[in-house]
Amino acid sequence: MLTPKFSERFWRSYFHQNSLGLKPRPLRTALYFSGTINQAKSAFIANMSHELRTPLNAILGFSQIMMHSQLLSPEDRENISIINRSGSYLLILINNVLDLSKIEAGKMSLNLNNLDFYALLNEIEYLLQIKAESKGLQLLFEYSEDVPHY
Repeated sequence: MLTPKFSERFWRSYFHQNSLGLKPRPLRTALYFSGTINQAKSAFIANMSHELRTPLNAILGFSQIMMHSQLLSPEDRENISIINRSGSYLLILINNVLDLSKIEAGKMSLNLNNLDFYALLNEIEYLLQIKAESKGLQLLFEYSEDVPHY
């Protein structure tokens, strides 16, 4: 618990340092540690995204190879297709997290590209449909006619 004497000394020091244009010591310390923590977080995200992408790329590669097999039943082919789409979606999420880290670090540049919005909506619908079906739910999508394609 802070004593009244300590609190009074703290605020007197705080206002004195502010009047000199200095950042008060607790604030300087907090800013230092927040910067250090941010750098550690960014390094962790970069390393983890690499560690996650490596096995995920192997899974995606093998699922693509398996899709070309003539020995697969239609059910197996559909299951491998689900693995492939879900893995691709997970890879996109990992890349998005890495992009957010780059934005925080000021190392991201903007690249303007056309987006096939209908394809994106169809992919989202498919992924959510799988989740809904696994929970015994029916999911219905309705698209407005004024939604642009690109």
